[in-house]
Amino acid sequence: MDGKMKTFLQKLKKKLHSQHAPAH
Repeated sequence: MDGKMKTFLQKLKKKLHSQHAPAH
C-alpha cells in the first residue's frame, strides 16, 4: 500500500472519529 495513501486514510479516520467524539 502507498505510504501517502496510508497516512491519508489514518488522517481521515482520525477526522471521522473526532467528529463523533463527545470531547467537544
